[in-house]
Amino acid sequence: MNIKQNAMSGGSISAMVQSIKGNNALRKSKREKYKAYKKNGTIDNDKKLEFKQVSEEELKIINAKNLKRIEKEEQRRLLTFAGIVILIIVVAYFLFL
Repeated sequence: MNIKQNAMSGGSISAMVQSIKGNNALRKSKREKYKAYKKNGTIDNDKKLEFKQVSEEELKIINAKNLKRIEKEEQRRLLTFAGIVILIIVVAYFLFL
């Protein structure tokens, strides 16, 4: 590598570093994002989380639906797991027969 090639690469590297610094200066700092999140529950300072008010009856209905959905998912996982275990046992049996 001669001197001209070495000097040329230094300029492109410094331009890259300067570009990265400029991009970082445009972003919000992580501390500002954290403070906004702790205050509003969201990163965006303009928006605040609003929760919908639900009556006790509706809340019970929603909870019942969620419990039913969770039970179905658990049954599906259990059946899938049992199927995989049975498949592994059958494959192992025929491999080592």
